[in-house]
Amino acid sequence: MFFDSLDVSYGEMWGSWKGAAHPDPMSRAVAARRHAAGRDYAVLLAAGDRPLALIEFWPGRMWRVYQFDDAAECTQMIDFKRHRPGTLRVVQNVRWWFADEERHSSRQWDVRETTTVSADGQVEVRSESVGAGDAEVRRISAPVEDFLCLEPEFGDWQVFVRFLTEQGHEPAASVVLNEPADEGRGPLRAIGIERLFTPGPRDTPDGPAAIEVIDAGSLRVPSGRLAVSDPGWITEPSRTIAVPPGEFPVTVSLVRTTGGTYVAAARVTLLDAPPWEWEMALKPGEDPGLLGEGQFYGVGVDAGTAAFLDAARTVSEEEFDGLIEHLDGDGSFTTGLDAPEPEPNLIAFRAGYGDGSYPVWIGRTDDGRVGRVVIDFQLLPAERRPAPKAPPRPAPTAPRRPRFLARTEAERTDPAPAAVEVPAPGGRKHIHLEKLRETERLEWGGRFPTATLRAVPQALSLVRYDVDLVHEIDAAGPGVQRGIAEFAARRAATEAGLADLAWVAPALAALAQGRPLPFPFDRADALRALLADFDVPDRTVGEAVPPRHEPTRSPIEGRETEAAIVFPQEERSEPARISQPHMALSAILRAGDPHALTGVVGALSAAVATFGEDYPAFLQEVRDLCAMLRDSGLHLADPYAVPASAEDPDESATLAAPIVVEAVDGLLDTDVIEGITVRVPADPGMAVDHVVQVRLVFGNARYGDWRPVTAPGEPMDFTFDIEHGYTATHYGEAKISYEQFLDEDTVIAASKTLRLRVR
Repeated sequence: MFFDSLDVSYGEMWGSWKGAAHPDPMSRAVAARRHAAGRDYAVLLAAGDRPLALIEFWPGRMWRVYQFDDAAECTQMIDFKRHRPGTLRVVQNVRWWFADEERHSSRQWDVRETTTVSADGQVEVRSESVGAGDAEVRRISAPVEDFLCLEPEFGDWQVFVRFLTEQGHEPAASVVLNEPADEGRGPLRAIGIERLFTPGPRDTPDGPAAIEVIDAGSLRVPSGRLAVSDPGWITEPSRTIAVPPGEFPVTVSLVRTTGGTYVAAARVTLLDAPPWEWEMALKPGEDPGLLGEGQFYGVGVDAGTAAFLDAARTVSEEEFDGLIEHLDGDGSFTTGLDAPEPEPNLIAFRAGYGDGSYPVWIGRTDDGRVGRVVIDFQLLPAERRPAPKAPPRPAPTAPRRPRFLARTEAERTDPAPAAVEVPAPGGRKHIHLEKLRETERLEWGGRFPTATLRAVPQALSLVRYDVDLVHEIDAAGPGVQRGIAEFAARRAATEAGLADLAWVAPALAALAQGRPLPFPFDRADALRALLADFDVPDRTVGEAVPPRHEPTRSPIEGRETEAAIVFPQEERSEPARISQPHMALSAILRAGDPHALTGVVGALSAAVATFGEDYPAFLQEVRDLCAMLRDSGLHLADPYAVPASAEDPDESATLAAPIVVEAVDGLLDTDVIEGITVRVPADPGMAVDHVVQVRLVFGNARYGDWRPVTAPGEPMDFTFDIEHGYTATHYGEAKISYEQFLDEDTVIAASKTLRLRVR
């Protein structure tokens, strides 16, 4: 396609490459501010209605360009990283070829070619074809200058135009970029806020409804700092508004629909005078200029409840539990925590449809004073609640200064909020741990796994196929587990046509006799043997799709819990075809694992894949065998007898272990800390633009963060939220390490692992 001009548009980065338009557009001005602040955004270059390239700006000065062919299909992805100041280098170029449009829509490529380029010009080209076995790899050396381009300033998108030729497009000698003239509507605006509290009929997305306004009591704010928060998370920095000290009425707006009654908004009225303007309540450091169209900074709700309170008010775990119990117990929409006068109280209310993030608006009178504070749960679309006509404005007695949504502290007539003392996070920790426990219980089919089962790779995947069998095998002991693993490997090998091959039969015999696997299964040569043996049958089977599970209701601590989907399933197209010999080979290898439970879970998972659509009959055979071994009292001795959790230290680790600042004598106590600070010691091998990645491992939970090195020779601190600590509490331990990278693919060195007890 020939082009001499391109239309430019901007939007959010994530998911932007999937279509010809931005799913979440933003104005050019917002994108420019994000660029200056190092925040992500996306740029679409299009010729009319045909997309040609989608450019993503990533934090850390990485660029990614998706390119589209003549059919507007995404068939190429190029990653750029800074080679030196002002210059980018292509570090990876991936191209996909698809047999037809249907395979493209499901991202099922037929050929993929991946080119990687090192800093010194070493190039590797890896070509993969479906059904062709091993990838073809070519390595060459080339001048690194062939892969360099200028690092663009914001708006210099011509830098990437030359790469469009790789998709067969033909740019003119001079390409004009048509920047958008419409700057968009900007952040969410406060429209019709007062009308939320006007009783009467309304139209809602769910049909006709009615607004009812109820009195929620009086709120005492002796400190002059009004906070809006989830009452279970008030240790987080709340949205705090400076108000006159005093006692103020709270009203709640209810929307009654045919489907139920919900809280639409809640309001604190500080002055009788109507507000003349509304502004978004902001925390320090929040810049509405970085918000895209319709976006806002809001209050996070994680317990289905929000509250107005004095910023100095604390909420104990028992008080929070009482609030939730009162709201859940009698169907109330509001509740509170009282206190003897003049101590601050708290007024809580249900949050719309539940958890989420919701905007808080400050209504100011003509002279700039705070007259209203409203949290809007966004049940009524703004376009369906036009604001009533305002009365005539009185003439100001003094010249008024223009105000934007966020005025500077020097412009505010209200006293600046004082520092808030942060209490111990007991309530949040309790909620976090309860949610982790409930999530884990549901993931494991309505019961909690043993610590041994939880640590086994692939166990959760196998649970999706037969939860009862997994727990039964876990309780059976290592002898029964070995017997089932050997059975699964033999059945998979037989099903795939491998059992009688000269190099496979000795491995099956070794499993039956409790001996280590022989060559070639004792090293990485098993796959090579499979590919080299012309007697291996070419058999495929439809993918094993786990059954759909209906909502289940399970008792916890004597109570009935809400119905929950145990194993949610995604809608899928026709199941893929799986190579049976490859899966059977995996079953044999995994059955020989030194740890009995890991071996049986791995062998069963691979065997299920081997049987494909027919896996239910195979699992029934396993259930029968397990029952026979258990009921007969035949508990075979574990021929390997290796402890489940044995870990050898990483002998290749050359960097010192990280330091957790809050840990004392190897213990991390989450009751007395507000977050986790991981300190990477200074190392002489670090250089500018190297990357350090920190890893936190808590049982099956894994977290990480990375950052370019900017000051070699100085320690680097990585901070993590206290919620990460609560997750570690659930598992009782934490393992923390880091790696040093030359670029995103090249590891220079790894650290020793720091192990901590967590409570």
